[in-house]
Amino acid sequence: MKKSGLKLRILARAALIIWLPSAIAAGCGRPAAPVLPVPTGRNIVLITIDTLRAGHLSGYGYHRKTSPFLDSLAARGTLFSNASATSSWTPPSMASIFTGLYPRSHGVIYGQMDAARGKVMEQQMLVADFPVIAAHLAENGYSTYGISTNLHMTAANGFDRGFHRFADLGFSRAPAANKAFAEMLPEIRESRPYFLWIHYFDPHDPYYPCRPWINDYNPEKASYRRYSHKTMKKIRGMLDEIRADPAAPQILRDLYDSEINYTDDHIRELVESLPDLDNTLIIVTADHGEEFLERGELGHGSSLFQEQVRVPLIVAPPGEASAQVIEEAVSIVDIFPTICQAAGLPLPPGLPGRSLLDRAAGEQRAIFAELSRARTARQQESIRRGDWKFVQRGGRGERRALYDLAGDPVEKNNLIEKDSDRARSLESELERWLEAHPLFEAPPADEPLGEKEIKELRSLGYLN
Repeated sequence: MKKSGLKLRILARAALIIWLPSAIAAGCGRPAAPVLPVPTGRNIVLITIDTLRAGHLSGYGYHRKTSPFLDSLAARGTLFSNASATSSWTPPSMASIFTGLYPRSHGVIYGQMDAARGKVMEQQMLVADFPVIAAHLAENGYSTYGISTNLHMTAANGFDRGFHRFADLGFSRAPAANKAFAEMLPEIRESRPYFLWIHYFDPHDPYYPCRPWINDYNPEKASYRRYSHKTMKKIRGMLDEIRADPAAPQILRDLYDSEINYTDDHIRELVESLPDLDNTLIIVTADHGEEFLERGELGHGSSLFQEQVRVPLIVAPPGEASAQVIEEAVSIVDIFPTICQAAGLPLPPGLPGRSLLDRAAGEQRAIFAELSRARTARQQESIRRGDWKFVQRGGRGERRALYDLAGDPVEKNNLIEKDSDRARSLESELERWLEAHPLFEAPPADEPLGEKEIKELRSLGYLN
């Protein structure tokens, strides 16, 4: 970077830093009393959990009791058994939750974590071109609070837009998220109505042996010590060994399941502390799932198979309600419309989702997902209508597959030849959707300040 460019960048950052304290003092940076009437006055809490595979929750039929508290929320609300993420990794899926748009429409598609530098590289901004949940609610009388525990969702990447208070915690575990909530709690208690978004990074890798649950799942510490506390990059470096060891996939699941229990317990702690709980709608979901050698691979962000895109989705209304299980396919793009209906607010125009509170029974609408994590031709798109799912990999006209999820939920039998008419119909519908939704080119996010810039800001008196 040229010296003049660096100076301009520093001055721009400095201007923002100077503005923030004065804005807070003037009441602009903290929740204030709503100036607009909120039709329902209902508080809304959105809990997102990183890497939470639906099939590993006890409420979704898993054989282990991994999620007793989430199960209790579902028992007084609605569990959606066939909810889909819009992608199989964090930035595109979370941007879809925030905007109610599919990835190609909001443009947050790329991005990689450079572990050596501790930075997210080449990720696009969540730009102000589109409404987001927090801003829409803030404009209509809500006090809004956000807590991020993932470096892909930072203020620098645009994920703080609309929040009066935003805690940017980097990659942090559940106790840090709950601590940030506790620090906001005095203000939240004074806010009516309030919107809270909190993201739990667990059970993302590294997988930690969380007690006491790991003692039930795998009491042999020596068996899981080799795989715990390791990043997915390191675990994938051991992939040949893991593939050759019949016990290894289960050991990884043991660690992962204990992480789910750990997160579930911290969510219980959070919900029990929520103010005005009898007037609060709670939505729980995830950004994507996780693979454990179902296709010979590990982790996420590599495919659109169900183990990576099927996510939990629970909607718990205020008070007691009869438990429901909805089997119709839904998407995380439906969360924004759901929140609008719960708040009694108009829906921003152009959103493809439907409110989960107002569904048409038996409806088999098209649900889409897409993946293009690297700037290569390895993109993937899928369409699901009812129990049928069509996937194309490597671009249009390349590798194609058709699955009957009712008879083949693990997607082992490609019916592309046996049911060619259905495949062509779904492929044509997917092509029409792609043509109707051209790729939005979102700008790249700014990189974090470097050490040199921080020193210069300190020398100018802008930082302590």
